[in-house]
Amino acid sequence: MLIGLLLTPIVLIVKLVRWPFTHKGVNMSAETVVGHLRNELSGGRDDHFRWEDLETIKIRDPYLEGIRKQAVAVRWPLNTADRRTVLRDCRRTTSKRE
Repeated sequence: MLIGLLLTPIVLIVKLVRWPFTHKGVNMSAETVVGHLRNELSGGRDDHFRWEDLETIKIRDPYLEGIRKQAVAVRWPLNTADRRTVLRDCRRTTSKRE
């Protein structure tokens, strides 16, 4: 028991030091990514799907992270070609769910 009490602070410190290097991003569902994209396409009225949140986070799922990067790379305000790109990303994300 005494060894456990002595080792606990050491283990916690090691975990805290390693945490920034092991953090791979957030778990986000395909529905949430589509919600962010559709909210931005419709004018960004829903605060639950703020575009700034999507721009600043990293998603653990590599497929969804790729879609996030493509959507963030689009210039805003959208022209016709960029709007098609975002809509295509919505469809790709929706098809991944199925």
